[in-house]
Amino acid sequence: MADTALLIIDLQNDYFPGGRMELEGAAAAAANAARMLNQFRARNLPVIHVRHLSVRPGASFFLPVTSYSLGFGTYSTPAPYSCLKNSIASSRFIR
Repeated sequence: MADTALLIIDLQNDYFPGGRMELEGAAAAAANAARMLNQFRARNLPVIHVRHLSVRPGASFFLPVTSYSLGFGTYSTPAPYSCLKNSIASSRFIR
């Protein structure tokens, strides 16, 4: 399992109740992610959190100046030994 890691992308507060872009089913998705996160942490396997930041003029959510947008909630808060990657691309898979 040396080449195994958990990649959690954009599991951010703005998608949850009270956020600026609330999504249906976000809590269920986050609960599933939390189960996997706990398994990886228990095995000391790498976890990578990718956080989207909207830096374009007129952006209304994922703003880098608001702590709520930047938070991960209680489901997937990065541990001190986790990797945190900030992304400003609209898709993490764009080169």
